[in-house]
Amino acid sequence: MWQRGFLLLMVYQAVMSLYRCGMDVWTFWMDKSMRNYAATDYLINYQGGFVRRGMIGEVLYQLRLHLGIDPLPVLVVLAVACFVVLAVLMVRAFRRKGLALYILPLVICMGMTFAARKDYGMIVLLWLAVWAYLHLEKAWAKVAVPVMVLLFLLNVHEASLLFAWPLLALMMLREKGIGKWMKAVGVMAPVAMFVVLCCFKGTVEMAQAIHDSWKPFLPETWGEVPDDNSIAAIGWSAKNTMLMHLWWNYFCYYPDFPLLHGWMVRPVVYLLIFYLLANYPLVFRTADEGQCRRDGVNMGRIALFQFLMLLPMFTVLSNDLGRVVCYWTLSSLVFYLLVPAERMEGLFPRFFCRMADGLNAGLSKVLKPRRAVLAALMLVICFTPVKLNLHIAISLSTLGSLYFLLKGMLMGI
Repeated sequence: MWQRGFLLLMVYQAVMSLYRCGMDVWTFWMDKSMRNYAATDYLINYQGGFVRRGMIGEVLYQLRLHLGIDPLPVLVVLAVACFVVLAVLMVRAFRRKGLALYILPLVICMGMTFAARKDYGMIVLLWLAVWAYLHLEKAWAKVAVPVMVLLFLLNVHEASLLFAWPLLALMMLREKGIGKWMKAVGVMAPVAMFVVLCCFKGTVEMAQAIHDSWKPFLPETWGEVPDDNSIAAIGWSAKNTMLMHLWWNYFCYYPDFPLLHGWMVRPVVYLLIFYLLANYPLVFRTADEGQCRRDGVNMGRIALFQFLMLLPMFTVLSNDLGRVVCYWTLSSLVFYLLVPAERMEGLFPRFFCRMADGLNAGLSKVLKPRRAVLAALMLVICFTPVKLNLHIAISLSTLGSLYFLLKGMLMGI
């Protein structure tokens, strides 16, 4: 009986996730001013000089300058296409693995409300890089194609190095059919690009120049100076920005609960997400028990590795927890779904395997990895996408969103 109820709730969650993503794109389309964070993230260009994240914006600027193509419809089509492509890839890969699709609509995967941002497109590019590495036969192609994809990805968002490069680099280093010099180039080229992009992080003057370059093509509401948005952010002080992120992540408190600080809440959320990722392939899987257990172990190791690589973003490089969590979970799923289990074995050092397996074993003693336990966790798991707000966090969970929906309907009667 509970399984039928859970299935209905997961269908509801899938509908709500599509609704949220659709509303995010619709809001993006209706905001003709193009001054919000999502739009301005795409509009960063090279008109003030070479700067991080400027490649897409420069293409859009040249299309507008020479061909008169409005960037807004292009961005809406791009956002919808990336979401649909990633959803199709995930569903097909889940079915090949024999995994139930319940996890995909959750807020920790594809259920967040940032479909208009670059993030889903970044995961699609990661998918392409991993697929190319695994399926191309010639050694030079196995290195060159993924590296070119990663270099483009870094120019879309430099922080992608943290979730896209380390595990792929580790696989390259373990590959026997690739020469040492080719490995060195494949591993170091993305790092070199990352360093260059960090050196050209941007200044206030660059932000103003980028803002002014778009002014002739956008509505009068564009204004004279950059607002508090993605264009203005490239001119922020690195030190002040890091301190701000650290504060909002771990030292601010829920307005309704002043004693409940971020450092008390977020580590618990991280552990629960890790537990769910590590045990989901073991529980919601139609395969023999031995294969499920081996895949669960691999997923736990991948998830912990990706989390550790993303620690800078979980601490000082971002306070968009919703987006960073999805970088973590979706990138972990990409490697888990694409890389054969036998290739994952022996990839990580033994001490790391013991640490990941031990962490999951400890959590499994408290929360038994059974369908009912994981199903209950999937219904209530939630977090605040930005800063700390308990109301928003609860409303993003399956049961929380259903509660607020029914409450609103009853109050409207």
